[in-house]
Formats: sequence, C-alpha cells, structure tokens
Amino acid sequence: MTSSEYDRLRASVEAYGVLEPIVLLDGKILDGRHRYRAAQEVGTRCPTRVFSDVSPADLVDILNIIRRHLSVSQIAMVQAGMLDYFECEAKKRQASGLKQNRGTVKEILPERDKGQSTDKAGAAAGVSGRSVRDAKTVLAKGSDKDVQAVVSGAVSVSKKAREVREHIKRTAPPKSPKTMNRTNENIGWAQYSWNPVTGCKFGCEYCYAAAMSKRYGKTFEPQIHEDRLAAPSNTKPKATDANNRVFVCSMGELFGDWVPQEWIDKVFAVVRKSPQWTFLFLTKNPKRLPSIDWPENAWVGSTIDRQVRVKPVAQAMSSVGAIRFVSCEPLLEELALGPVAEVVELIIVGAKSNGSSKVQPDAEWVERILGQARKHDCAVWFKDNLIFRPQEVPQCQTQQSE
Repeated sequence: MTSSEYDRLRASVEAYGVLEPIVLLDGKILDGRHRYRAAQEVGTRCPTRVFSDVSPADLVDILNIIRRHLSVSQIAMVQAGMLDYFECEAKKRQASGLKQNRGTVKEILPERDKGQSTDKAGAAAGVSGRSVRDAKTVLAKGSDKDVQAVVSGAVSVSKKAREVREHIKRTAPPKSPKTMNRTNENIGWAQYSWNPVTGCKFGCEYCYAAAMSKRYGKTFEPQIHEDRLAAPSNTKPKATDANNRVFVCSMGELFGDWVPQEWIDKVFAVVRKSPQWTFLFLTKNPKRLPSIDWPENAWVGSTIDRQVRVKPVAQAMSSVGAIRFVSCEPLLEELALGPVAEVVELIIVGAKSNGSSKVQPDAEWVERILGQARKHDCAVWFKDNLIFRPQEVPQCQTQQSE
C-alpha cells in the first residue's frame, strides 16, 4: 500500500471497524496486516480467522488470486512474495529424501519436485516461472515506486524487471580489472597463466582443461575473452617471483585450425606490448607454427605424447624463430626424441593426470629422454608430478635472463 491508500484504510477502520477478518496461519498473519495495523492504531477490535490444516500457498492462491481480477504481472508479484515458502518446502523434501535414500537429489525426488522454486510458484498460480523471476527482481532490487507500478497494474512485470536490471548495470561500480593467474606446482616452469582464448576441438581423452570446464559447468567450445586481453598489463610482478614466464592458453588451443587469425593477432598485439613478460605458447597443431611472425618475448612449444608426433613437430620447430620447447605430458609411450632434441632448447616431461591421481610413465622412458637431451645439449624439466624426476635447470632460462 502507498501511504495515501493506507490513510484511507485507517479512516475506514476508525469509522466502521474491521469488516473483513484477518487470516492467521500458525500464529502468523497471512492476510490483513494493514487492517491489523490500522485497528491497533485506532484502538478497535480486529476479528480473525485461524487456519492450521491448509498450506500457505493454497491460502494465498484463494485470498490473492482466485478472488481478485489480477493481471499476470500482479499474480507474479504475489507468487514472488511466496518464494521463501516454496524454497523452504523444497529443502524439507530434499532433506527427507536424503535421509531415507542414497543417491543424488535428482534421483531421490519425484519428477514433480524437480525444478526451480520460481517455476513451482508460477505453476501453482498459472503463470510462468520467468514472470515470477522478473517479479523477484523487482521486489528485491527495485524501488518502492517500481514495486507499486507493477502492483497497481501500471506497467508489466517483465518491462519493469528489465528497467531495474538496466539501472543496476548502469550504476554498478566498475569491475576489478582482469589479471593473470599464478600457477601452482603443476606448472612449475611458468609463474603465471593467461587464458585470453579457451576451448579446443581435438577431443583428447586425457585433457584436464576439458574435464575442469565440464566440472564447473562451463563450455569448452573455442571462444575469445576480450576482457582478459588487458590482464598482462594489469598484473604487477611480485618481488618474490622466480621468473617472468606466462603460460598462454592453458585452458585451450590457440593454434587449432578452427581458430581465426584475428584471435591470434589480438593476443600477439598484447604480447608485443608487454616486454616485461615472457609468454609460452603450447600447441598440438605444429603445422601452423612456421608461418607465424613470433614476438621476441615468446617461447614456442608443441606437445608430444606419442612417437607419431615427433617427425611433424621436429619439421615445424626447425623453422620457428624463437626459443623452442616440447612438452611430453602425458608421456604415453617410449619416445625416440632425437630429431626434436636437435632443434629445441627445452623438453618438459610430466605424468598423466587422472583426477586427483597421477598415472606415472615407465621410469626407463623418462631416463631415455634425459639421455637423448644430454646428447644434444638440450635442457630437461621434470615436473613435480613425476615420481622419477632428476631435476635439471633449463639452459634457456639462463639464456633468456642474459
């Protein structure tokens, strides 16, 4: 009620008393709080009707919807005010089901109990869940004037919700600038990771990036994140940083055949403007590498998990004008890396991730890679996830610092 509407109600109660009883359910006023307040203020008796064997949702339906000629928007506002009840009931059903059964909530609850509370509230009154969600937005984030505009029927709930969201967007404080993420022990050869492009179409069965995206409900379809392009300039190195290296696109493939050249150009433009960082690129599509004009502060790498990749990687790397490396992670079979060790400066070796566990390669495979690297004066980095890891300092690290 507006203040003027309440003043008229108070005058009516003072003159004629409360003509329509207020409704109580479990000791709480379900309908008639304005009448009760007015009766208290003028000192008159307030008749009541008490219910105990009917659900609040049914009473609201009877009192606010069936007996009134309300629009869809007005009904949605009524039901949005009942969301606490619907959410509470859903939690009770879930708790009851979980106590009596094993399995997920979706397996335990019957089909009619699934879905959002807004959908249930809408269905109970014959309106859509979307209308109830719009009403929820207006009630929670709109002004009193916004709420009254919908309640009075002056504007639809969908239009007012859109206006409220746009107002919030316009007046919201600016978001914190995107920065690069610090790496953990899984990427010991770089201090930061940066993902301006994510997603991949190779479909490798061991891909940790695809598994992580699925776990958090995110798409793994290739996409560029324009808001992340400024991350290198927004990130300030810490005095404790052991190196200035950045692993680019740890959650995707930047050089897949499906990646537009425009995306690569945008990433490289940032790399060239960020000489304070050394950017490491890793791909499973080495054929695209020789045609690229590499920035001076870039390292270029390719994955070798099986012997079949050795020859194409060696051919591509021989034409790359930058520090070159290969990553044998996971190491799925014994490798003869002679042709590759001749043209790269660094070989990285790691175990296969399988959830929280690590599938270890044969120790003899690891020892053979170390022997081939020493023969060709190539540095080796054994990752911490390897049980057998005779750590060696990459020579290219010294070259880069010089």
